[in-house]
Amino acid sequence: FDQYRTAELKHGRVAMLAVLGYVATETYHWPGEIAYGLKFADVPSGLKALEVIPNFGILQIIILVACIEKYGFLAEGTFGDAGLLNLTEDELKKRQTQEL
Repeated sequence: FDQYRTAELKHGRVAMLAVLGYVATETYHWPGEIAYGLKFADVPSGLKALEVIPNFGILQIIILVACIEKYGFLAEGTFGDAGLLNLTEDELKKRQTQEL
């Protein structure tokens, strides 16, 4: 059960980041180029970006995600005390349940 709960939290966080990423690319574009001759402003939002980004860039994204999954980079507990809230046990359980 704990494994399913962890997976649910992880997928929920990924979904929240995906929505944030979609909204952010609709409202702001980085200055400069994402690849040689391709400006950030020329990259469309959403899945249409996959048609524009060079294959090597897509490969870099796939490798990053695979490393995170396999080796646990950015996994829970790898940041030490950074970002930890000073909460009571009851408040922590309440917030964890709300996140689900």
